[in-house]
Amino acid sequence: MAHYNLYKWSVTNDQDPYTAPECRHIHLTGVRMDEGEEESITTTRVLTVNGRFVTTRSGNTYYLKNIDPNYLDWMKANNMEYDEAQPIKVK
Repeated sequence: MAHYNLYKWSVTNDQDPYTAPECRHIHLTGVRMDEGEEESITTTRVLTVNGRFVTTRSGNTYYLKNIDPNYLDWMKANNMEYDEAQPIKVK
């Protein structure tokens, strides 16, 4: 289990067309920094969110840095508020 900073992040969900939307899990996509190397990733499903710290099913923890500007534009277009202190809401 590792801890990473996640840049240019956005939220996505399971893409299985046979899973009902309310049963889909959320994931993060973005750029992970690891020892100076950038890597584009999609995480395993999000389990917990504590402020800007997110823990995924793999046990990795991510600190959310800057949001992807395209995702922020999408949120605004869909009347979704962005709370910088608690950027992701999970049920």
